[in-house]
Amino acid sequence: MEELVKKRNEHALAALDRHVARFNLIYLPWGALHMPDFEDRLVARGYRVVSSRMIPIAKYETIMNGLLGQKAEPAAPVPATPTLTQPAQQPQTAPVQ
Repeated sequence: MEELVKKRNEHALAALDRHVARFNLIYLPWGALHMPDFEDRLVARGYRVVSSRMIPIAKYETIMNGLLGQKAEPAAPVPATPTLTQPAQQPQTAPVQ
């Protein structure tokens, strides 16, 4: 599963590279399993986390249970989605000693 997530993330970040210059805000609407890898890859590119918040878009278990007429169990909390700034927007800072 981890390799599938990483391949999908590579594809998504290639699309990001093609479009990032045209937009001030871009959402990566992928599930929580993708977020740690996205964050690692974006930080490695020079982005930094400036804030994070949880934005639940869909809970698949709830949707499937509704379609199947079953009662849903409470879902685990969704990890926070980091907000990153672009590398070009980063001020140069000296290390704190």
